[in-house]
Amino acid sequence: MKKKWFWVLLGALVTAVAIWTAPNNQQQPVVAATKTYTFGTDVTYPPFEFANKHNVYVGIDIDLIRAIAKEEGFKVKVKELGFNTAVQSLEAGQIDGVIAGMNITPERKAKFAMSDAYYPSGIVFAGKSGSSIKKLAGSTR
Repeated sequence: MKKKWFWVLLGALVTAVAIWTAPNNQQQPVVAATKTYTFGTDVTYPPFEFANKHNVYVGIDIDLIRAIAKEEGFKVKVKELGFNTAVQSLEAGQIDGVIAGMNITPERKAKFAMSDAYYPSGIVFAGKSGSSIKKLAGSTR
């Protein structure tokens, strides 16, 4: 009779452990993975992009890409690469974009999908006061 109770208790214990450790089949909430895009920049062009006194990248372009990421629902990682390296990294597919003071040229438009210009910047030349240089070659000014 003692053996019977032993086997009944052992069976109940095994059943209880099996039920307790069984996978939960309840539906778990799905958390959508957020895509992270990496943007290269050159942090030597204030006020558009620069490293502040805490070595945090800030500036108009940095604020702009973070606002776009928030609005569009993605995360952004900004890598300081230097301008030329950022452009080369984009060409090589090592980063997803460049956020930097970049003039839109026909050559660049042929290579890259570019945004509309959001800040009008003219290219200017400055020379030493009293220099004999009066204009750039080919310039009408």
